[in-house]
Amino acid sequence: MLFFPLENAPLTILLRLAEVPEISDLGLADEVHDLKLAKSRTETAYVREAPAICDESREAAIGGIAEGASRYEVAAEVFHI
Repeated sequence: MLFFPLENAPLTILLRLAEVPEISDLGLADEVHDLKLAKSRTETAYVREAPAICDESREAAIGGIAEGASRYEVAAEVFHI
């Protein structure tokens, strides 16, 4: 028995509880799965923006590769975008 109702539990607590074998029989796996599927508008915007950020980072890394360049110099090119 938990000291709070599951329906009011924050997602972080539900995620942790779902990992504990002793209480996995509480049926948290389905609830946590459903919560992961629900995305806020902000999360959706981040997901849509991520590929462009990856592409830009990759291009910056490729552009930083030169003979004699260290990995730190290449990484610096990525961090300057």
